[in-house]
Amino acid sequence: MLKKVFFLCIFGLITSQTCFSQIISLKDSTQRYSVDTSVLIFVDSTNKVSFQDIQKPSIQNKFIHNKTENPTFGYSPYHIWVKFTIENKTNTFEDWVLSYDWVLIDTLYIYQKTQGKWQQTRMGHAVPFNERIMPYITFGIPLALTRDSVNVFYLEIINNYPTVVNSSILSKDSFANEQYHYNLSYGLYFGSLLVMMLYNFFIWIFLKDKSYLFYILTIFCTLSIFFTVTGYGAQYLWPNFPEMNIYYARLAIFGIIISTSLFTNSFLETKKYLPIFRYIFIAMMGMACLGILFLFFDQGAKHFGNELLKIHTLLLLTTGIVLWSRGRKVARFYVLAWVSYIIGGIGMTYSNTGHLPINFFTRHGVEIGSVLEVILLSLALSDKYRLFRKEKEDAIEELLKIEKQTNEELEEKVKIRTQQQEETNEELLQSNEELNVTIEKVNEQKIAIEKQQEQILSSINYARNIQKAILPRKEEMDKLLKDYFVLFKPKDVVSGDFYYCTEKDNKVILATIDCTGHGVPGAFMSLIANDLLTEIIINRNILEVDVVLNKMHKGIRRILRQKENKNRDGMDLSLVIIDKQTKTLDFAGASNHLIYIQDKQLYEIRGDKKSIGGEQREQARIFTKHTISLEKPTQIYLFSDGYQDQFGGPSRKKFMIKTLRELLLKIHTEDLSHQQEILEDTIVDWMNQTKESQIDDILVLGVKI
Repeated sequence: MLKKVFFLCIFGLITSQTCFSQIISLKDSTQRYSVDTSVLIFVDSTNKVSFQDIQKPSIQNKFIHNKTENPTFGYSPYHIWVKFTIENKTNTFEDWVLSYDWVLIDTLYIYQKTQGKWQQTRMGHAVPFNERIMPYITFGIPLALTRDSVNVFYLEIINNYPTVVNSSILSKDSFANEQYHYNLSYGLYFGSLLVMMLYNFFIWIFLKDKSYLFYILTIFCTLSIFFTVTGYGAQYLWPNFPEMNIYYARLAIFGIIISTSLFTNSFLETKKYLPIFRYIFIAMMGMACLGILFLFFDQGAKHFGNELLKIHTLLLLTTGIVLWSRGRKVARFYVLAWVSYIIGGIGMTYSNTGHLPINFFTRHGVEIGSVLEVILLSLALSDKYRLFRKEKEDAIEELLKIEKQTNEELEEKVKIRTQQQEETNEELLQSNEELNVTIEKVNEQKIAIEKQQEQILSSINYARNIQKAILPRKEEMDKLLKDYFVLFKPKDVVSGDFYYCTEKDNKVILATIDCTGHGVPGAFMSLIANDLLTEIIINRNILEVDVVLNKMHKGIRRILRQKENKNRDGMDLSLVIIDKQTKTLDFAGASNHLIYIQDKQLYEIRGDKKSIGGEQREQARIFTKHTISLEKPTQIYLFSDGYQDQFGGPSRKKFMIKTLRELLLKIHTEDLSHQQEILEDTIVDWMNQTKESQIDDILVLGVKI
């Protein structure tokens, strides 16, 4: 029995350390009483404990007595309960205020007993400013305290920001007086930022330097952040929309990333002196814009903005240090500005997480650092302008020296040139006489060249007549083919393309030949090709299309002696033999093709990818024979590559074989004479769209069977 009593006493002593706090005794209304070291704290890791549950003994036993000033919880996801007891030993009644001097609180509930009933009061950023009991930036809650009474109070803290329990009790008059000085100090802070904005705005108007404009934007974003997090935005701009506190602060964070990136690239001229950092800051601006895009849809954007700002601030400092180390003097004040800002930010961050004590410098280090940053960046801009002006003055002075030296050199050169000019004038007189003699000789040569050109043109025109003579006569083709057309457009006076038409043993032989080159060289080759075709088909009576091409190949190589010399000339050829008795058509092609249309269907027979003549690596050059039936009405088309290879159209591209096929299928129902007109108008219009000239001879032969 005695053992049980002993253990109960020990347990009571232990639990008394956690369940009971020191009573805060109010004696003098002129004093400020700190609450922090006299409170009990319970962290609800379930976030489900209600105020009714808090009063249960099982929960009361979980409260722990706090013994430190300003207990800090960092970014805590849990609800935090604070319990404290107040004894009023003054003569005042309801003249006390609980001041919660930590504005970064989403929601704060205070529970106090009034007339025997628990009353709940809601404060925090999430509450519209107009609904606050006391209209001040600092959260103030009037306390119902009667004389010699002992009252228990509870605070419930729900927060997404760093949480610090920083509360005290003071009279209403003292609280109002503190708020006056609080507003006055921040008024001076915001006023100094506005003055710097106006000052740099007027400088920008006069100098037109974009760095000042980006700097103004940086100050504005800094002002926006602190105007929001200190609660003045909620008081003066959006008192009925507390959600704006969250979104505007995040927007300002992304804004300061963009504005400082623009300022740094412009002020430090990273494009010229540090290109890699210029692209890094462009990437940072891109990520900031992405953060703005997801700001209203993704809650993670808040943490993304904070982390991005940390990285960005270090990048700003690194850029300045690198350029300073490379001799860029304008980076001096720039580096000092960001050092002061980072020191203030580190003090605030580590005090929020409990690693540093909370005092004036850790709480307001960022504001102090931002003011120093603004001042130092203004000095940096002034220093840059001073250095620029000095460089300009030095450049002008150097220019004047150069100008003076140049004038002296010019005077000396003028003296020398004057003397030389006199000597030159005499030489010019002599040269003029020689030039007159030369002009007479040139005129004589010009007359001789013109006469020679006239003779050459006359010879070429005569060659055209000879080439026309070897082409099939229209009367013969009318007799053999009845319904046909020939579109023949040489590039020059004479052509490397020609067509062939004859009859042998009641068979009609048609061919289109594209010789190497155009103009005179092509015309010579066409004469050789025409004679070979006549020799093989008419004299030697060879009427197998593949054999004819093979004999043509051997004949060209023999005539041009291509085994002995390096001559590689030759030709592409399409050969058709129409047998009227069997109603069949044989085709063989050397790099050229046959297109025919039956029953409104277009077919293409591709020739072998070999030319007539030229280099031969294989043992023998064999060509393929193709046979089609002519039982159905048929239209055939033979052509060289000049039509399909012609440049033009809206994009200056080749006409292409695919477009030619589509055009032939589209117009095949027209009369053949009309088809010729359409083909000719189409290729002329194709060239005129981009004012192209003809690049090769054009030959298209169409026959209806």
